[in-house]
Amino acid sequence: MDEPDVVAAVARRRKEIAARLEELRTRRRRLADPGTSRSTAADVESAERSALAARHHAEDARQRVVQRHELSVRRHLEAAAVLAAAGDQEAAARHRAAAAAAREVPPPVFEE
Repeated sequence: MDEPDVVAAVARRRKEIAARLEELRTRRRRLADPGTSRSTAADVESAERSALAARHHAEDARQRVVQRHELSVRRHLEAAAVLAAAGDQEAAARHRAAAAAAREVPPPVFEE
């Protein structure tokens, strides 16, 4: 899976998580309303646990994107070293430039 595909998948998942979190927040407010007969502490706790799990999942996904970004830079540098050792200075320079460009652009960050 290419980095743009991963970024797109993470973005889609974060949107799903954001929608689910909003549903859970709405449900928690509705259940916590004293006028609602269905309000139970267990329901509120369940909603909070689900929201917390979604936040953890989102953070894990963000960390994976950062790791993939760093790995991409490292692979470009490794390729540059191999190509330079093989005598292909032009290709090595392209990989060094790609690594430098990747370092300048931070990994995508998704807002909640």
